Amino acid sequence: YVNQYTLIMDVMFPEGSLLESGWAAFYNTNPPASNDGDWFLQGANRGIGISGNYGGTVLPDTWHRLALVVDLVEGTYTSYIDGTQVQQNTGEGLDGRFSLYSINDGESEGISIFADDSGDSASGYVNSVQIRDVAMPAGEIAALGGPTADGIPVLAEYTCPMALQCCVDRETGEVSLSWAGGAGMEGLELFRDGESIGAIAGDAASFSDTDAGPGSHVYEIRSTGEENCGNLPLVCQALIFDVGDSILYEGFDCYRTDEDLAAAGWESVEVNEPLEDQRWTVTNPSSRANPPSANGMPTTGGFVISEYAAASLDAPGSGVSHDLWSPVFSAADHEEVWLHMDASVQLNNNGDAIFDVDVSVDDGTTWNNVFRRIAPARMVEPLPSLELENADGAFGRLHIDLSEFAAGEEAVRFRLRHFEPTWDWWIAVDNVLVDSKAPGGSIEVLPLADFGDEAVPDDWDVYSGDESDGLRPWNVDDICAVSLLNAGIGFPDMADGRQLHHFDEFFAMADPVCTGDIMDEYMSLPPMDCSDYEEVFLHVRSAIMASDSTLAEILLSLDGGETWEEEPIFTYSGGALSDPEEDPYYNEFIFELPRAAGQEDVSIAFHYSTLSLPGVQAWWAIDDVAVTANGGEGPGPGPGGGQEFIRGDADDNGSLQLTDGIFILNFLFLGGGTPGCTESADADNNGSIQLTDGIFILNFLFLGGDATPAPGALACGLDPDEAGTFLDSGCEDYSSCP
Repeated sequence: YVNQYTLIMDVMFPEGSLLESGWAAFYNTNPPASNDGDWFLQGANRGIGISGNYGGTVLPDTWHRLALVVDLVEGTYTSYIDGTQVQQNTGEGLDGRFSLYSINDGESEGISIFADDSGDSASGYVNSVQIRDVAMPAGEIAALGGPTADGIPVLAEYTCPMALQCCVDRETGEVSLSWAGGAGMEGLELFRDGESIGAIAGDAASFSDTDAGPGSHVYEIRSTGEENCGNLPLVCQALIFDVGDSILYEGFDCYRTDEDLAAAGWESVEVNEPLEDQRWTVTNPSSRANPPSANGMPTTGGFVISEYAAASLDAPGSGVSHDLWSPVFSAADHEEVWLHMDASVQLNNNGDAIFDVDVSVDDGTTWNNVFRRIAPARMVEPLPSLELENADGAFGRLHIDLSEFAAGEEAVRFRLRHFEPTWDWWIAVDNVLVDSKAPGGSIEVLPLADFGDEAVPDDWDVYSGDESDGLRPWNVDDICAVSLLNAGIGFPDMADGRQLHHFDEFFAMADPVCTGDIMDEYMSLPPMDCSDYEEVFLHVRSAIMASDSTLAEILLSLDGGETWEEEPIFTYSGGALSDPEEDPYYNEFIFELPRAAGQEDVSIAFHYSTLSLPGVQAWWAIDDVAVTANGGEGPGPGPGGGQEFIRGDADDNGSLQLTDGIFILNFLFLGGGTPGCTESADADNNGSIQLTDGIFILNFLFLGGDATPAPGALACGLDPDEAGTFLDSGCEDYSSCP
């Protein structure tokens, strides 16, 4: 058998060519093609690969140079698009499925291209094909670059640099860049934030930058010669903090091996002897895309991942887990402690896995849970719950409050736990930040919209784009019964785990799932004057059944919605690590909008498109939209006086929680402490603190009850009631707002 080889082809698949079968086979190691194909383009996400591991994006109507490198001596199967590695399987066997018959095998000699035994072979165009009897190195594949009309060249006389990482020294601010060096290059140039900072030799593999300064910096390595490196420019991002701005930060860019990670204090712990190897690693063994950053685009450099291995061997109820413990850090001087991280959590619509974030202040002897997500099909305790809203994966930046357990503590650790991962995909995490800054602002710019009036607010603009059928704009009626709550049933849901598992009965959505409409739909907020603010934040709860056949993004306008900025606030469609049409994603987003600060005509839109395709089985739902801000003078004192407060925050801890309802009941009936701010405890704003306030809070938190009256439960604000009226109950002492 042939166990080391490389297959290269220049191909193009027109728009719609994958609709019939959903797959395009590239080759088959069985010459008569009487077996399943061995390398595919998957229509669902337009990635390439095999065995459930598909990466990259093959765009429709676009020529690409695809390469497959099979090295069964090393056990690897690796896919490339235009010189960039997008996928890898490991542990493949010698003389196994992906080995080729040789000239010694008679009629079995050779391979079939574009062939599959069951017709999963969509039509397309091919310009040239090469097969080589060596497993080409990644640098040589990169040197082949992208497709050309002249076909695939002979082996280039150079190899390209790869795998750029930026490591920041937190003490000095020095940025150390490292990469796998190319050879034979005329030269390379290094850029920081778009400006050249120096030339580097073509065979160099490192560079140190001592002049960056605090902030977020983007580094690029570009070629200065004629070389056609398909993977250039190499890009990485470095985040440098001022002293005191962070408690702990980890971008996973200083580690090439898991031993390096452990030496930095990150401890991988396997609990109850798992049979499947899903331990957390920085090596990215399947060469998956990076997880989404705060704007939905892929992060850069290294990240950690616990991912599906060869089989789901550890059944629900086994108690096994794959844990990653953080280094110990001190929060002794902090009254608030927050954990922020970029994450792709793909638990699978029919899986059983759980993703937990836990906190310990006794070096792991005991743990307290602060965040949990459960696969929607799980049937063993702990279960997914509509009331707890704990189902589904996540995609984007997470903000987790550790204050209850970590504030004031000398030795704190958190752990990322992948619990009982059966029939799941992965949990991938990057850019972990622990600080004392709660996300969001203290000034209300746009009041909370919870769609409780069963309509999109009158001053919002709902309209269809040019590519839409115009039949189903953003709406609140849920005619497709996407919501599990509105359908009147519990878990497991009717759509194999793909229904909406969050919100009360009122929310806004775009939903082609049952109508098959072609959609290009916009829902924009009214123009806002943010000229006085130094920071602006968008708050939104978002749940989505993602699809590669849709574009889902949040847009920013600086001219009141006349035009939209090219770079979105957030996108689900930017190529970050995802497996669309599996379990839905749910996030409670808080986006900082630096481009909006200081602008006087700001608007924001939710844009959803099916990309001119009918029959897309997907949806996007949002709820609890608000805009807050910091800085500047903000609004002046309201009619009821100048002390801002959060309605319902009876215990003055800065947020509306179950503890507030308990605080009110203790005050009324058990001689508990007196609220310092009567207005904050008067949750229903009827002019006094009563039993109804405690009930109001519990209904709002757990039963989908009405939101608290102005200034609301999301951000600090002023009492709208006239001073001295019966509704003005006063606010003498409230410390959680300015």
